[in-house]
Amino acid sequence: MDASGHFLRRFRNIPFKLAREQSQIQPEFDRVDLTVIEDSLLHLSFLHHVYGNNDLRVMLSDTWMLGQEVAPQASKKFLDIEKNRQETDLTYTLSKGRHYTLTVFYLGTLEFSDEGTVKCSLYDATLSISHVPDLVQETRCSDKPHAECFLTTLPHEINDRDLDGDGNYNFDQILRLSSPSDFQGVTKRNISGTIQ
Repeated sequence: MDASGHFLRRFRNIPFKLAREQSQIQPEFDRVDLTVIEDSLLHLSFLHHVYGNNDLRVMLSDTWMLGQEVAPQASKKFLDIEKNRQETDLTYTLSKGRHYTLTVFYLGTLEFSDEGTVKCSLYDATLSISHVPDLVQETRCSDKPHAECFLTTLPHEINDRDLDGDGNYNFDQILRLSSPSDFQGVTKRNISGTIQ
């Protein structure tokens, strides 16, 4: 955690661990232990290529409750427009003084090339933890000027020089996005270049 009570880490191009026969019955997994010193929010985001029945299953267990699974406070899955990439977002509430185990299971089957060799499948992940008291303090309404508009504050064009060493664009401020007024001028450009 940093001095403001936040932790944010992005992971890129993580190998999707799939075994030829055990990926459904006894899937491969990665595990992280969490020790919580303040009531916190845990947010996870996974982005991976969709083919066959491959998927990531996330399980958060409370080790003080004999490994009882903790249900997410919010869970969403999104497919991109071409339906070949899936994003999974999960949010959990972590209680002060408890210990948790976060396990990511790899489900699915291997993907083979035309030559019969196994193709490598990768995914991106984001893990963030925020102490609830610090988060409440930072987002509390005050007499300060209202939050700036999301559409007018972000740059209209982001170049390579605006990205950090990991290829991410970062900003550190609270922005406002109003619906539906802020979406009236939004357009979508197809691969062919036509605008809808």
